[in-house]
Amino acid sequence: MQVRPPSVPGEPDEPDGPDEPDGAGLPRGPGGELVFTVPAGVVLLKFGLAVALVLLSWAASNQTQTQVGLLVAAAVAVYAARDLLARRRLWADGSQVVVARGFAGRRRLSWPQIEAVRIDGRTRFGARTEMLEIDAGDEIYQFSRFELGADPTQVAKALEALRRS
Repeated sequence: MQVRPPSVPGEPDEPDGPDEPDGAGLPRGPGGELVFTVPAGVVLLKFGLAVALVLLSWAASNQTQTQVGLLVAAAVAVYAARDLLARRRLWADGSQVVVARGFAGRRRLSWPQIEAVRIDGRTRFGARTEMLEIDAGDEIYQFSRFELGADPTQVAKALEALRRS
């Protein structure tokens, strides 16, 4: 497994912060496995956005605006429902990694099936974003900070430490 630091062409890499034990402070399950879930605040925010869109749709000046607004509100509500049905996005122990797949599916990957664990860092609209990538050959699974409830770089380091153990 490879953990690559985020890099953007033309920007120098920032030095790492203070050294912490791999996986320190990250959520653990009852058996000591790493468990990452969508934070409750993110789920509530998405449902709140859906409600706000419904209210704005009712205040629209014509029927077309109301219909489009209600359609967008429904899409946001479905997106939020996924976070409720599949809150656990990623969990790992010494023998396998389980990733959320699709709306509520899961895929079990043994450590040999995983080719690489990377951090994909990009600058969008002037803000730096990072995604955890798990490369399983034919499929790549990506997780944001909002899906993991933790910093993707810390998660990648913890996965590497778990894989080595």
